[in-house]
Amino acid sequence: MTETLISIWLLSWFITRFEPLQMTLEHLPNKLLWNLFKLLTSCLKCVSFWITLCYTGNIILASGIAFVSFWYDKFIGPIERKVRL
Repeated sequence: MTETLISIWLLSWFITRFEPLQMTLEHLPNKLLWNLFKLLTSCLKCVSFWITLCYTGNIILASGIAFVSFWYDKFIGPIERKVRL
């Protein structure tokens, strides 16, 4: 179970941090449905919550993974996004 949750979180992290996917999403038309799709695939908390909920069907686990993602974004996210040349 722990391996599954870690792999779901890593998949969520990969979706939100994968640059070619984010660049493709920027070229989508400015419509309501596409904007919702962009929003859902750019937020680590949202992606981890929905993937976990769809995979396990357990809202408690999905909320826990989203909570871990929140703290990851709060503490490690700024370091990760910092540009170093």
